[in-house]
Amino acid sequence: MAIFTIGLRPGLNVISVPLIVTDNLSTIFGGSSVEEVRRIYNGIWQSFIPTRSFNDFDTLEPQYGYLIQATGFESITISGTEPLSTIFALNGDQTKNEGLNLVGVPISGGDIAITDYFVDRLTLEPFDIRIAFEYNTLRQNFISYVPLRPTPINLTTFKRGRGYVVLSDESTEVEIEY
Repeated sequence: MAIFTIGLRPGLNVISVPLIVTDNLSTIFGGSSVEEVRRIYNGIWQSFIPTRSFNDFDTLEPQYGYLIQATGFESITISGTEPLSTIFALNGDQTKNEGLNLVGVPISGGDIAITDYFVDRLTLEPFDIRIAFEYNTLRQNFISYVPLRPTPINLTTFKRGRGYVVLSDESTEVEIEY
C-alpha cells in the first residue's frame, strides 16, 4: 500500500493521483474544504460535489486529471497501489469539446518528457496533441506545450500529482509504462 498527499490551495487546483485509490471520494473529501471535483470522461464534463447525494463519479483514477475547487488550504492523504502502466484514451472527437481531455500522469519514479510519449520518435513530428496546459496554482496561471511552436518557457514535462488539459486531433490510446 502506497500513500500520496494532495496539497490544495484556496481556489482552483488541477491534480492527478499516482495511485489506484482504495477509498471513494466521499471518504477522501468528506469534511474537507473541497467544494467540487471535476473531470472529463470521453469528452463530457463530470462532477462530484461532497454535499450532493448523486454524483457523476465517486472514485479517483490515475489516468485522469481533476479540477478541484477548494475554499481553504488542505492537505489530504490518500492510499492505494501504484499502477504498472497507464493507458490514456485521448478523445479527438471534434464534436465533444473539440478534443478536450483532462489527464493525470501517475509517474512512479519522477517526471516524464512530453515528447517521449506524445511525439512520433521516427519523424519527430507531434502526433495526437495540438496543445497541453499545466495550471500553476500558486501563480494562478497556465503554461503550455505547443508542439509546433516550442519556446524557452514551454511546458516540457508531465509531473507527478499534477493534472493536464490536453487538446487532441484524433482519438487514440497512449500507454505509459513505469
